[in-house]
Amino acid sequence: SRRMTLKGKKVLVTGGIKRIGRAIAEACVRAGANLVLHYRNTPPHEADQAVRALKKYGGSVAAYSADLADVLQIKHLLTALKRDGHEIDILINSAAVFFPTPLGQVSESEWDQLLDTNLKGPFFLSQALGQRMRARGGRIINIADWSALRPYPKYLPYGIAKAGLIALTRGLAQELAPRVLVNAVCPGPILPPPGTTAREKKAIAEKTLLKRGGAPEDVAKMVLFLAA
Repeated sequence: SRRMTLKGKKVLVTGGIKRIGRAIAEACVRAGANLVLHYRNTPPHEADQAVRALKKYGGSVAAYSADLADVLQIKHLLTALKRDGHEIDILINSAAVFFPTPLGQVSESEWDQLLDTNLKGPFFLSQALGQRMRARGGRIINIADWSALRPYPKYLPYGIAKAGLIALTRGLAQELAPRVLVNAVCPGPILPPPGTTAREKKAIAEKTLLKRGGAPEDVAKMVLFLAA
């Protein structure tokens, strides 16, 4: 089959230092992309290590820190990207927060944290970069979650945010067509929450059609297909 290439494309991966975002970033840089990584809470030395590791695959790699729940920090990030000559061709909204919020115990600050990082951030980043992509073409890929369609017990605000991300994807696809393609990927169980027991992992896998969990690389392959 034709090898998927992103040669010469500038790709921004939010949450690109760890977990699924890291697998996506690696797939993109291996495909020839020039990579821009976003991170939030990672210590700077860890971000530097990630940049060095990804540079080994070729292509340029740069990293920027920002809290995407804060629109002012998004503006600062966009200013820094423009200052450093990073004209983004492909935006991959992968950054997310995920923690249990049992119904009846959800606080306003928990709601805000989940909705702001998982939905507000992607909206304002996509709004700004989507306008710039309109003239030259581009791609926006949102990492949603199967909980958008099948909400998890004890994780309702998270599922609501991811359902909103699917609505955002559909709306952006219409607003930015035909030059900018917008898609969402909805992974099933990939990386279970910390503290998940082996028994719980098995029970979750049994609910899938393939009777197994996925790997971050599975998501990265789909993202690479959509990006290329």
